[in-house]
Amino acid sequence: MASGPDALDRRYGQGVRTDRQGRADQPWQRRWTWNRGILDLWFTGRPTEPNLWARYDRRLRHEWAGVAPAHRQFDVPDQPAGTAFDLDGRFVTDVEGFYCAIGEAINGPGGYFGWNLDALHDRLRGRWGAQAPFRLVWHASAVARQHLVAGYDRHRNAPAVTLDSLLQMFAEHGVEVDLR
Repeated sequence: MASGPDALDRRYGQGVRTDRQGRADQPWQRRWTWNRGILDLWFTGRPTEPNLWARYDRRLRHEWAGVAPAHRQFDVPDQPAGTAFDLDGRFVTDVEGFYCAIGEAINGPGGYFGWNLDALHDRLRGRWGAQAPFRLVWHASAVARQHLVAGYDRHRNAPAVTLDSLLQMFAEHGVEVDLR
């Protein structure tokens, strides 16, 4: 399979016309224009460095978490119950950042462990890198405590996912969370 920007154009919309500001002409073309950086990065394979998603806004973090399952390593068994995982919480400034961070904590750079609450709930049942019960050491948890707060999430058109609701879900699945 060919790789690089030209191959990406063939795969994701060759000939996308843009206006002078670089915006796509048609709404269906816009997706491939605004998330092009993520597609470029993932096109050659899974990232090898952690936190590459951290530079993106929440819309693009959501896209990042949506691309990650396509690069899942199916032949890797879950870590055994009781394993401790380290979550780098420095960039958990929105729920999308949490999904990116938990994916990397469990499955390494570019890893996936859910991209919404339903998916997270399913992943906590096993077969996605971790077998509960396990221990999650959440470093820099104060960032999430500040940003994952109650209210209405206009991006998702739903109540906001809070740190407390995530902690409750972890507890229901027997996951011990060590907030640091």
